[in-house]
Amino acid sequence: MVESAGRITGYTSGVGFIGHGVGESNEDLKALIASVDEFAGPGILIPTSNGELFRWGLENGLRVVQQMILMDTAPAGPPDGVYWPAVLC
Repeated sequence: MVESAGRITGYTSGVGFIGHGVGESNEDLKALIASVDEFAGPGILIPTSNGELFRWGLENGLRVVQQMILMDTAPAGPPDGVYWPAVLC
């Protein structure tokens, strides 16, 4: 979890291919990603639609290995705030 101003503003079920993360801001997700020594599995799925977070990752040593497309049958759409998806949700 990440905390800001005394309240929880983001969380992750695991930073990696099979874990997802949600936050109120990109700063929340950056803190979660930066807090781990290594990713669980082969990498992390950063949506290219979130240009700020995607560029931050590239500037901090992450690299694109494979581009993927997020397809979802859920009618709700993406969560409020910012996120990275997991493969096995």
